[in-house]
Amino acid sequence: MKFISIRFFLCLAAVIFLQSQMPGWLSITDNAGNHYYVTPTGKIITNETPDFTYKPVSFEGINYYLQQGEILSQKFNKLEGLLLLKSIRYLGDIDERIMFESARAASLITSLKNREGDRFKKLNSNASILLYSFNKKTTLLNDFSNYSINLNDTQIFILNRAVRDDEFSSNDSFSAGLKFSATVDDSSSEYDAVIFVSVIKNKYTKYKSVEHFRKHLVQRRGSDSFERDTVKKEENYLLSSFTFTKNRTKENILLKDAPSFKEKKTLPAEDSGKKKFAGYEVLTCGKNSGLLLQVMVSSENSAAYDNKIKDIALSLETTL
Repeated sequence: MKFISIRFFLCLAAVIFLQSQMPGWLSITDNAGNHYYVTPTGKIITNETPDFTYKPVSFEGINYYLQQGEILSQKFNKLEGLLLLKSIRYLGDIDERIMFESARAASLITSLKNREGDRFKKLNSNASILLYSFNKKTTLLNDFSNYSINLNDTQIFILNRAVRDDEFSSNDSFSAGLKFSATVDDSSSEYDAVIFVSVIKNKYTKYKSVEHFRKHLVQRRGSDSFERDTVKKEENYLLSSFTFTKNRTKENILLKDAPSFKEKKTLPAEDSGKKKFAGYEVLTCGKNSGLLLQVMVSSENSAAYDNKIKDIALSLETTL
């Protein structure tokens, strides 16, 4: 039985290799750097086992992204496939060049919804951090919590993602590493900045102002050691710059003041001593919901990246 299994996989590998060499197939590398084949009948052939990375879908690579989304959602990873398909669908709302692909993505989403039944609601809420690019602008859209952020010339690496949703309340948060100057995708190396976003909703909570929301956050998360300066303040919106210093050890790096990244070191680490950070924070709220955004860098890089992280904070748009 073991010999038969090995022979089967060897034959399968040979078939896949031969497919890539089929006469008449056109080898394509699109403007987004994706590689695939086109058959004489116009069918798109991508990897048999798609590789999903969190990068924005765009017109330049739309055929590749659509094919990857279809294969992932049907055969390999429904969450990753749905992320791509939904990103294509939203891009289609602003880019008329991909109307056909957007309609196809919507059809595939409907098919997935029908197959999943009651399971689709949770799948859909988890697949809500979407990325797409149009006119050299990259947008991160959360269609579950209704906010968007611009991440131009920035690679993002989602590190933590959590969604809790019930009849009366929900909590949707994610943390990520950002790289502004990297030329190669490498999620294992250190990041230029980190970003954290959390949205809290409660049917029975009434926020009177952004200061009320801030007090609620302190009750939930505890106080922190941030030194804040107000940049812009309105009744339901507060933008602050901040700095803080953290005592650090190998066992306790950014334990409280910055998000947790699944034991990955988000910024250069030392065995002991202190580390300074700087960044921007946005607090905004609606009647029953509030949003916290923090984007930060190490203090030694704050001058180089200040405008970059401030633009990210200012780009936040939301309907709470």
